[in-house]
Amino acid sequence: MNAPDPSHDPNRILDQDERSPRPETIDVSQEVSTDTTAPFVPSPPAGVPTIPGYRITREIAKGGMGCVYAGHDLTLEREVAIKTLLPGANAERFVTEAKITAKLPHPNIPPVYALGTLDDGTPWLAMKLIRGQTLAKLLANRERERPQLVQIFEQISQAVGFAHAQGVIHRDLKPLNVMVGAFGEVQVMDWGLAKDLHRVDQASPGRESGESADVDHTAAGTIMGTPGYMAPEQARGEVVDARADVFALGSILAAMLTGKPAFVGTSKLETIQKSAAADLADVMGRLERCGADAELVAIAKRCLAANREERPADGRIVAEQVAAYRAGVEARLRQAETEAAQAVVRAEEQRKRRRQFNLAVAVIGLVLLAGLSASLWQMVRANAAERQAVANARQAELNAQQAEAERERAVKAAELEKAARLDEERERKFAQAISAFVKEDFLALTSVEGQGRFGGEGLDRNATLLDLLNRAAEKLKTRKGLDPRIEAELCWIVGVNYRGAGKAAEGLPFLERAVELRRRVFGVDHEETLIAINSLALGYREAGEFERALPLYEETVKLMKAKLGPDHPYTLGTMNNLASGYQAAGKLDLALPLYEETVKLIKGKLGPDHPHTLASMNNLASAYDDAGQLDRALPLYEETLKLRKAKLGPDHPHTLTSMNSLANGYFAAGQLAQALPLYEETLKLRKAKLGPDHPDTLASMNNLAEGYYAAGRLDLALPLFQEAAAGIEKRRFQHEYAGPIVNYLIACHERLGQFDQAEVWR
Repeated sequence: MNAPDPSHDPNRILDQDERSPRPETIDVSQEVSTDTTAPFVPSPPAGVPTIPGYRITREIAKGGMGCVYAGHDLTLEREVAIKTLLPGANAERFVTEAKITAKLPHPNIPPVYALGTLDDGTPWLAMKLIRGQTLAKLLANRERERPQLVQIFEQISQAVGFAHAQGVIHRDLKPLNVMVGAFGEVQVMDWGLAKDLHRVDQASPGRESGESADVDHTAAGTIMGTPGYMAPEQARGEVVDARADVFALGSILAAMLTGKPAFVGTSKLETIQKSAAADLADVMGRLERCGADAELVAIAKRCLAANREERPADGRIVAEQVAAYRAGVEARLRQAETEAAQAVVRAEEQRKRRRQFNLAVAVIGLVLLAGLSASLWQMVRANAAERQAVANARQAELNAQQAEAERERAVKAAELEKAARLDEERERKFAQAISAFVKEDFLALTSVEGQGRFGGEGLDRNATLLDLLNRAAEKLKTRKGLDPRIEAELCWIVGVNYRGAGKAAEGLPFLERAVELRRRVFGVDHEETLIAINSLALGYREAGEFERALPLYEETVKLMKAKLGPDHPYTLGTMNNLASGYQAAGKLDLALPLYEETVKLIKGKLGPDHPHTLASMNNLASAYDDAGQLDRALPLYEETLKLRKAKLGPDHPHTLTSMNSLANGYFAAGQLAQALPLYEETLKLRKAKLGPDHPDTLASMNNLAEGYYAAGRLDLALPLFQEAAAGIEKRRFQHEYAGPIVNYLIACHERLGQFDQAEVWR
């Protein structure tokens, strides 16, 4: 009897159901600084591992897989870096990393000196100690000019190209995994996610060749890499090759040129979604505006091609292209230096000629003195004419630029007008399609006109809403070639109407299809998509599939908070619906605090008597009721009813919901004297307002009948139970009170000694 407030349709956002963010399943570890510029300390600190032949001096960094120390090789008397595996990390991958790195003898890949195990079996490896900073830190602090960064990038590409030549792919290239030494030396680090493509014996069922069962620091699950730098196929969990590393190289180059990697999102999940969808519009725009040489930008764009077939085959080709670019730049610089030197020589020769000329002028100066005044006058006139010509040319240029700007504005205006016309036409067709479906496929058989057109399809003018809905659903299933946006809207209409008719399970396939299409057409966080997800979550809940409803509610709350803001009315309505879902699933420990937070935020945003505020208040009271906190539920029920009567009127369906809820509260508190008159008034008003066989009216019949039964008034309870049962049978849908009503009918007949009639209901 203490059902949650049914007055909010999910499509109005505020019904007591709706979503929440699906838990994020891809966890990208925090990036760990590996700056090793601190001075060498000869004495070992306390608590560090003891390794024969080495003395550990300090901790450098700790990541998701291991801890790195600076140490001293006692045999060869050299500084080393020692990496040990952290407890619980994947030892197989640690050893694989050491072996892969050891087989890559390249100046830009740190060499491995030794591999062993501690006394407790923990593996360790010793490698070259790199003093310097990560490329990530250099980029953040802008400590290198663009030519220096390009030189660094070429060395990275050479190292990756060498690995590719050995059949090894890195799979986690990013600025944090590149060290730049004090003298410009470059080292590509952290080969923990590397894969040896030549080793096919490592494969296991359900996993790429060379993959262990555990994925440590960079990403969880089958997606391996770092959001922002991973290739689209890598973000989708597909099998990757050297061209995935090439994409990561392109993302590093983009970070060097624009300050950001290929993909940038507001969360790790959004960044991975952008990568999986190959959403490259942002990075391509940034590259166009970065001001770098066109040849260098072209290299970055080729590496970042969405289709991996269009990228360079491996890192060697990228290195060759960068080397060719740098050679061209150096050639142009040498040419410029040569031209500058030649200009100096020419200037010196001109100075010599001017000195000779001046000497000649001095000799013949007296001869020319008589004509000097006339010559000067002519020169002044010539200079003035030249200045006027320059001014005229400049004005002509400005006029041409203005004319071009006007032309561009006219073209832009024409394009905008054309786009507006296209949008208007698209909206007109959309509205026509929806109208045609509702008129011809949904409601056609409810009129004489419809009888004439579709009378042969087995329905007559007495067809129920459910009959028409079933017919429309079958027609929609057979439609082919529909525009995705129109199909999404039609599926949504059918799905929510099934839910409204009490057939939530039948509507689920249509709502699922609507969500799928809207995600494809509008995107995952568009308002239309969120409304469809909201309706699907409500459908799951009403079908009793809470394990599917609640994650959808949670997903939508998260998306709406990020897209619309934490106090947007849609967000608040969704929070209310998530709380309602928790309540329906019996998770009152989650429902109550969320209801309380929602009521507080909605009051502040919409006001104390807004319909959404009142709906949330009624739902919170219902949750208090379910939790047995009647001392908190009853005052809130009473306050909500008072406000709804004043705001909406005494017979508004929402007001009647509050009356029914308050009566339920009185009943639960054992206050039958207050409950029965309120039940009677609610039933009377619902019959007049909604009709005798409306689901809410039938619920009021059942509630009042239960009240009479509890008061021992079987003469009043029995006919009400019978009327409610007949109403449910007439509507031909599964009402939540159908089972309890039958049980009460049996009990009433037995208490009245009417055992034969009781047997009929068994």
